[in-house]
Amino acid sequence: MIDKYRQQITPFDPEEGRMLGQQPIDTSDMPSEVTRMVEEADKNPEMYVGNSAIAGQRSFRRAVAGIEDGDYQGLEHLDFGAVDGTPAVSFTDEDGQRQVFRLTMPQWTAALETRSRARKELEQQYKIDAYKKAIRPQYDMVLKNVPGANDPVARAGWQELFELDPETAYSLAGGALRKDAKMGVLYGREQPEDFVKAQKAMLEQQYKQKMNQFRILDSGTVDIATKGGIASAQAMVRPPEASHLPLEMTASDWLVANNSNVLPMVNLIQQASMPLGFPGMSKPLTPPAPDSNGNYREQTVRNWLSEFNGSVIQPLGWMPYDYENPNHQAQVIEMLNVYNSLRTGAIPREPVSKTVQPRPQAPRSGAEASAMGQPEQAESADAGSQQAEQFFQRYGDYAYESPGVYGEKPSDQSAAAKISVQALLDRHEDNMKRQARGEKPNMYPPPEELAQFYKFVTGG
Repeated sequence: MIDKYRQQITPFDPEEGRMLGQQPIDTSDMPSEVTRMVEEADKNPEMYVGNSAIAGQRSFRRAVAGIEDGDYQGLEHLDFGAVDGTPAVSFTDEDGQRQVFRLTMPQWTAALETRSRARKELEQQYKIDAYKKAIRPQYDMVLKNVPGANDPVARAGWQELFELDPETAYSLAGGALRKDAKMGVLYGREQPEDFVKAQKAMLEQQYKQKMNQFRILDSGTVDIATKGGIASAQAMVRPPEASHLPLEMTASDWLVANNSNVLPMVNLIQQASMPLGFPGMSKPLTPPAPDSNGNYREQTVRNWLSEFNGSVIQPLGWMPYDYENPNHQAQVIEMLNVYNSLRTGAIPREPVSKTVQPRPQAPRSGAEASAMGQPEQAESADAGSQQAEQFFQRYGDYAYESPGVYGEKPSDQSAAAKISVQALLDRHEDNMKRQARGEKPNMYPPPEELAQFYKFVTGG
């Protein structure tokens, strides 16, 4: 199809900036920005001529990509000019044949301006690379004496900053050696204050980029469950304001520190199991399921966790779960227990414990005391199981008793059960918000029974 565009033209004259024997482009009736571009190019004829050093190997298709898609190497194949006063570009293809494309004026000026901008960016990058090479030895020497820079995490931050903005990094490193330099906290460690500010600015930019990825993913789906999972993922991106907390903190630790339950992590597992998944995921991740005795195959969990860490947890900015760490292992098993109970509609036979605290804290009462090994205040697991199952049997169809809220009941029983359980948990959380505002709770299902069901499923 591309061949139909081929046509022979007269040679280009680089010094004149147009095809030999042809008239220059008539810009008398053109917009002022077009006139400006042509006048600028007339003063600097090199703007009209392609740069073979950047273009690389001659290619007809690459030249077409430059015109159609703005490919920077393809644009460097092109010489800009005119044929009978009509804007055109010329290039030599891989067969040594001279080719031409007649363009509209907007196409011609856009391509020329895009190439000019790309050249300036490339020139700026060359200058930055040369500057990096020149000051790298001095920078490394100064960094050895910067307080806290020997910490592996901080050193990685200093090197990342140097790659992005070597001049700023070098200036901050020198300033950190001053006697009056102030200190701040980054990831639980004391670091020069100006470096901390620079790191926070980088983290904020990365946070915005991640959130934008999820917004794009959300705009591409109409599935309610998928949208809910994406919303949970957005809520679990490590926020810039957490930059003072230890980098070793897991997402589960963060939820505990904010008095939240495990459901956001369960929703992440669900989202990762869907075909859309997360940006950058090559395939859905199927979570491990327990056997009839409620046990998981260790190797299956390890394999899944490795992919879950790499595809979900780390891109969200959190420390990956280490299955060898008892704290992390307990957190992972808890997530899987709740996920599988909601997926199948079955109520766990044993209460799901709270995630292990990131630091030792004073024992708590009720369900948390039970989770922390204080049986004197714990409820009977069997009694709690029976109570929760009875509640679910009585109110399991609550989600479908309010038309338009959760939709029609799916024919698939496990899907219906999952929506029902989630609806009941949402109802309880709404009651808690009402209570905090001094308002009356929803009276159906009964708030007291709903609270017990919530406590049983989430441990909260």
